[in-house]
Amino acid sequence: MTSSADARDSPLSSRRHGTRAKTNAGICHTCSNCRKRKVKCDGQRPLCGTCRSRNLACEYPKDARKTAVRTRREDVKSLQKQIEDLRRQVGDSPSNAASQTATGQDESCAHERRNNTGIETVQPEELTASAQYGTTYLIFDDRSSTSRTSFAHRTPGSTATVTQDILYAQNSAPTDETLIRDTQDDQEITQEAEGVQVYGATSLLHDHTSRSSLVNARQRLAGNNSLVCKEAIKDRLLSNAAIRRQEELMLHSSPSITANIDFDGVPADTAMHLLDLHWNRQHLSYLLTYRPAVMDSLVRNGSYSNKLLLNAIYLQSSLYSDRTCLRLNSEDPQSRGMAYYNRFKVLLADHVDKPTIPTVVALLTCGACLVPRGMQSAGWIFCGIGYRMLTDIGCHLDLQTVTINSSNYRSSAIDLELRKRVYWGAYVGDMLQSLFLGRSPTMPEVHGTVSREYFDSYEELEEWKPYLDPLIEPLDTLVSSYQPRPSYALSTFQSLLQLCDIMGRVIRAFYSTASAETSKETLLGERDRIREQLLTWKAELPGWLQFEPGVDATPPPHQITPHAIFWTLIILTEQAFLNRGHFPFTLDTESTRQAEERCLSAAFRIWKLVEVYKQTFTLRRAQYGISYASYCAVVVILQQASHDSEEHIKCIRFFWLALLEYQRGCNYGLKRPLKLLKSLMRRLEGIAQDNEPEDTGGNNQQLPDLQADFNSLFGSLRGAERVASWHGVPDLWDPSASTNLLFEDANLGVIDDSVFGFCM
Repeated sequence: MTSSADARDSPLSSRRHGTRAKTNAGICHTCSNCRKRKVKCDGQRPLCGTCRSRNLACEYPKDARKTAVRTRREDVKSLQKQIEDLRRQVGDSPSNAASQTATGQDESCAHERRNNTGIETVQPEELTASAQYGTTYLIFDDRSSTSRTSFAHRTPGSTATVTQDILYAQNSAPTDETLIRDTQDDQEITQEAEGVQVYGATSLLHDHTSRSSLVNARQRLAGNNSLVCKEAIKDRLLSNAAIRRQEELMLHSSPSITANIDFDGVPADTAMHLLDLHWNRQHLSYLLTYRPAVMDSLVRNGSYSNKLLLNAIYLQSSLYSDRTCLRLNSEDPQSRGMAYYNRFKVLLADHVDKPTIPTVVALLTCGACLVPRGMQSAGWIFCGIGYRMLTDIGCHLDLQTVTINSSNYRSSAIDLELRKRVYWGAYVGDMLQSLFLGRSPTMPEVHGTVSREYFDSYEELEEWKPYLDPLIEPLDTLVSSYQPRPSYALSTFQSLLQLCDIMGRVIRAFYSTASAETSKETLLGERDRIREQLLTWKAELPGWLQFEPGVDATPPPHQITPHAIFWTLIILTEQAFLNRGHFPFTLDTESTRQAEERCLSAAFRIWKLVEVYKQTFTLRRAQYGISYASYCAVVVILQQASHDSEEHIKCIRFFWLALLEYQRGCNYGLKRPLKLLKSLMRRLEGIAQDNEPEDTGGNNQQLPDLQADFNSLFGSLRGAERVASWHGVPDLWDPSASTNLLFEDANLGVIDDSVFGFCM
């Protein structure tokens, strides 16, 4: 029997009085044995009733809930401290922060992508932020050998986002008021009633008040090509392009769908015919029009297409069509597409003061196709407006926001891809047009900071074959029997883009006003560097783009153009030092001989390229770069006509017929090359007269046929377009010659836009 004191202190006594025995803090009230057996424990200490009756060791474990609470508190404090440190580094203010955390399905995708690409895995706790701080964005630098993970913060609803090639992963979609700022170029993009516009730091419209919190972040991120889930963006753009292409097939087989599309009054079958021509030919030259975006907007009345762009495409494609319904005058083949040009000029008044990407593409597309039509001034001016408008809306700034976890993600990624393609397509078009017209480029390569990497690679391996009009019987059976080949559109354009960089250096170094005042040593050094750059381009060309005429199968036309331009640049590099009076010095005899040999070799390589092009596709629809290369080769052959006359006459005959075919096809409006043709004919006659009598049975018998074709060609020209009779052989490079082809012309103006002109 226990004492009264023990009875008062026992747990049973405590429960009788409605109280519990005191236990240590953090200790469970149920022993381990009762917990395992899942029976009620009376909580007596040191032994509970169950353990006492079974003679078992009774142990009360610690309460794990108390430990977990302390651990969570420590983790939160640690994360808060990390965020505070990062916020101080970025320069954000705590008062501007808001609650937002990047989570969700696409975040898991981002982790998976990083694991697959060798980038370090980020633990979930690293992506957790306290509710009192701003959105956390994951950034990695794909240029460093060991990618590092860091954080950046943006205030939701703020009026600026700082990044260069940074893609944000967040839950909420960006608002229309989100503005993009480039602090490196000190320019600002603002959203106004009339559209997006860019103003630099010297402008009165530039907002200097909101830059202070962004400068430090931009400087820290400068030079980093930071991307989030780039592979995911590529996959989504690729799948989107495939879906859009499937929808295009439905347009041809479902008249009910095309009946609901506004083609600006053009019959649906004609509109689709012109669009198919565009995607098959000129589109592949510059990749200026982003096909998935344009076609999707056309079907769904989206923002990436408008009637101005449609008519520009109609005008351009009409050059490649044989349908008589496209002529403004059914009796005049040269009036093809002019109805669309007239419509374009009417629509332009409503779009010129509202800059948009479709309007930029429309201006550049229209301007590019007007040059071979003989409307050089209009083409140059339209392209100039397009370049200015492109800068006005900030396409030269590589600052884009892509929201992965949002319904607006697809359109953001498309906009990113579209802006890059428009900028670099405009850059290539500007360089080529400047070369053709002999004028200074408007868009130097250092003008923008736009990435050259295209994310949508659908067209790279897409099958290409010549477009055949179902309503017109093919004029050449070779075209219809052409074996389809991969397009390699992206890699071909990238190679052309590199050539345009070299082209710009050739123009600036040898054909600008400053080159006349440059020392001989500097010019020769620059020539050697450009020679090396051209050889490097040739050596580093991907194997699938290498082409040797007569050995390899003929690739698509857009793949032949870079090769022709390559040999043309070799001629232009050497020709600058061979033209009399171009520089205030002359090369020594040996250097002159080597330069002439390089030019002659390049001219013959162009001959072989154009010959295989003609045999496979005909030259009636050849791109303007092919015809320009032919002009360059002709001039070189003419300068060397006194040597190896038989071979040269054969080459000259080919190029004369080729230029004649150009003129009867897409390039019928170029009057200056026609004058060059007449000079070529007189030169050929002079060579033939110097040949011995036994040669009469060969080359000389061809001359009457050439002369007949020549007379028929120039006999079709009217009044002022006819050229006076020539006597003797003119000097193509003598400015004092009254019969010189390369100087002032009443029809074309005083600007020297002929071969090797470059009147800067």
